Amino acid sequence: MSELSPLHPIVYEKFRLAFGDPHRAEGKDRHWGLRALNYIAAINVLVNGSSEHPVVWVFDPHDPKDGVSSCRIRSEAEIDPLIKRIEERVRSVGRSSPP
Repeated sequence: MSELSPLHPIVYEKFRLAFGDPHRAEGKDRHWGLRALNYIAAINVLVNGSSEHPVVWVFDPHDPKDGVSSCRIRSEAEIDPLIKRIEERVRSVGRSSPP
């Protein structure tokens, strides 16, 4: 079994600070189900702990195109902007679009 990169614990901690404790943890993987409103489907975020670099998968059921994206984290500087994008997306779900 491969060892975690030095970035994995940093990603886990920054995501924990932003989103709270993961809803599920299995081995080296961490999962969060994020929603602004209880009656809106969650945007699921998975930090995959099994590769050389952390990979963050986002499963967004509100995206009319694909709804699945991934981002390989290669430096600590990439973490905060990714968290901000996820937070903005979670906040925007369920809001009415202007006419």
